[in-house]
Amino acid sequence: MKNIIIITCLSMLFISCKRENKQEEVPTESEANVLELTAKQIENAHVKLGKLESKKLHSKIISNGKLISPAKNKLSVCMAYAGYLTKMNLFVGKSVKKGQVLAEIEAPHYVQLQEDYLVAKVQLGMLQKEYVRQKELNSTQASSNKAFEQAETAYRTQQIAAKSLEEKLKILGLNPQNLSVDNISKTISLRASSDGFVTKINANPGSYFNPEDVLFELITANSSYLSLSVFEKDLDRISEGVLVMAYTNNNTQKKYSGKVFSINKTLSDQGVAEVLCELQNSNELTPGTFMNAEIESGYDNAFVLPEQAVVFYEGKHYIFENQGNNQFKMIEIQIGSTSDGKIQIINGQQLIDKEFAVEGAYDLLMALNNSDEE
Repeated sequence: MKNIIIITCLSMLFISCKRENKQEEVPTESEANVLELTAKQIENAHVKLGKLESKKLHSKIISNGKLISPAKNKLSVCMAYAGYLTKMNLFVGKSVKKGQVLAEIEAPHYVQLQEDYLVAKVQLGMLQKEYVRQKELNSTQASSNKAFEQAETAYRTQQIAAKSLEEKLKILGLNPQNLSVDNISKTISLRASSDGFVTKINANPGSYFNPEDVLFELITANSSYLSLSVFEKDLDRISEGVLVMAYTNNNTQKKYSGKVFSINKTLSDQGVAEVLCELQNSNELTPGTFMNAEIESGYDNAFVLPEQAVVFYEGKHYIFENQGNNQFKMIEIQIGSTSDGKIQIINGQQLIDKEFAVEGAYDLLMALNNSDEE
């Protein structure tokens, strides 16, 4: 029985020692992030050492939003007189130039209006002659004052009628000065009053419309407004007039500059406020386009390293600290804004006076991964 107990105890002691030896062989987390190289390897990796610098960084707030068009840039195209839309060549998004024909419309009363104007002009000419004749006769007492007054009243009344019909023709888009008996037409060309592009079409060829019906909607090709969503914590860092650089997801290289002109500090349920910016040279962009933006917010004192000193690995950012004796330790960091090739190290206060690989960091990362695989 004693022998069995002794053997059992020795077995447990052996297993315990084996476990301890196995635990000793497992490297700690800090050891796993330490890389030891030869002088030749460091030379081949082109490693260059440097320390954190204190620098004023141009601070930026990253935001996103979409283009909107101000009310002054929206145009509703309609006619003052009812009619039929007979022809059009439009589609949503099509750009148009000022004076370009949007559609052709027609109605019998368009012809009647032109007729009435031309008749009114002929009658006006006759009444004007009679008015001048009666005025001359009256000046020599050859006709009565009553005859002169009647001639003057008829002439002035016809002047009013002709002028009224002239303005109605202008509403139709016709030039009264060019109208004659030879070019009366039942068809009227509906033209764009400004450069822009089509955003809505409410009619189709053959349809009848009333004066209050909006046939098309246009957006004039002026500067667009960018509506950005900014979190409450960043609102105090933004002021009217600050610079904004915006870009689309489809073309991140092309930047559109602008300035903040309105800050609405009323917060939504998500804790964001609307910041409006006026963009320049954005005529080719369509309202509703989603955009990203960088809003300038002054300068911040920051500890920085060159951008090439920071590596991104498995969703985190790291730098390599020089441990001496050709050893480098990979340290996780939190980064901030970047400017002029420098990147902010948010936890930099803890790393002052230490040396880091400011060049060759990615080569060190590759070497560390290769050593782990071995």
